[in-house]
Amino acid sequence: MAFAVFFLAEYANMILISALAVLMFLGGWLSPFDGLLPDKVMALPVLGAVLGSGLHWAAAKISFMLFSSLVPRHLPALPL
Repeated sequence: MAFAVFFLAEYANMILISALAVLMFLGGWLSPFDGLLPDKVMALPVLGAVLGSGLHWAAAKISFMLFSSLVPRHLPALPL
């Protein structure tokens, strides 16, 4: 049982570190499209809600960091 708790703590640590890295270094919940698109585009009801700033940007960045850290890299075997 202690072994399972250790691995659950490791996964909780990965989620926490990913969330903190996103908040501190990757802009958190700020949208990457704020300065790129004109204000008329951001004023559209559907597109403005999807591309506007919000917690979904932080969730997308956190999930990308978790995916890239949890998926192993398959390197080709070196010839001997």
